[in-house]
Amino acid sequence: MINNLLIIGEPATGKSNFLRMLAYNWSLKSSPVIQTKTPSKLLSQDVLQGYIIDRTQEAYKNVQWSLMYQGKEIVIELPEYNGEEFLELAQTNEWKQEWVERIHDCKGIILVISSDKDNVYDLARPAESQVETKNNEQSEDDKSLNHDLDYIAFFQQLFFIKKISRKSKKKLPLVIVMNFWDKILKENLEISPEQKLKSEMPWFYEFINTNWHKDFLNIYGISPLGDHAEQLFVKSKYPKNPTKKAIEAKERFVKDLKSQSWVVTNDKPKEKIENLSLPITWLFEKVGS
Repeated sequence: MINNLLIIGEPATGKSNFLRMLAYNWSLKSSPVIQTKTPSKLLSQDVLQGYIIDRTQEAYKNVQWSLMYQGKEIVIELPEYNGEEFLELAQTNEWKQEWVERIHDCKGIILVISSDKDNVYDLARPAESQVETKNNEQSEDDKSLNHDLDYIAFFQQLFFIKKISRKSKKKLPLVIVMNFWDKILKENLEISPEQKLKSEMPWFYEFINTNWHKDFLNIYGISPLGDHAEQLFVKSKYPKNPTKKAIEAKERFVKDLKSQSWVVTNDKPKEKIENLSLPITWLFEKVGS
């Protein structure tokens, strides 16, 4: 029996590098997850040389990642890597048939959200030379409300397609990963992933807590590229005269690649757990239970 999972998230939430680092970790002999068919995008060797994956182009979509975990056959579907369709779906009730079928078949969802909602940056450039990629003249309160309503609308339509009663506590496994958690720790904030989601998206947070069975919902903070993330480059954009920080970050990243990625939990939001698979294996174990 194949268990189909869906990974979704809006643009610039760091999905590409999260998945590439997962693919690297799952290629190690010690990995409990076995890859049986891996998308070419996730086989890039650049990461082994200290380079990150560039922002995904719109044409790269509808990819499947086949895995085995504890005897379970799992397929993670990456329907639209760059995230544009996710936002479009959230703003309409008229979904394409391919999306209806995709939602109908999925048995679990991985939702990637940026924990750094104030500024969305291009990871292909270091922090000191970055500029904002999004500008919006709406007030912060208006943007937050619209953002929340988009996410709520997406999941309400999902309930409708899967014929899940709105009155029942949902047992569709949902894991939310708050990406770029390294930025949160650098700011020395005393906040958990769950609290961060609540502060950034209060309406959506209330929605999922009202609708989901607590045993089938989990929220993590993740840093796929670790503490050197802001000093790493896409290979094609690596400067001819890199700064000392960039050189050192690249060297340190490659030196101990398997220890770069980490996760934090709500119980211990400042304790780095060097196991990027943790949120995903939690989901794997919930599927079919």
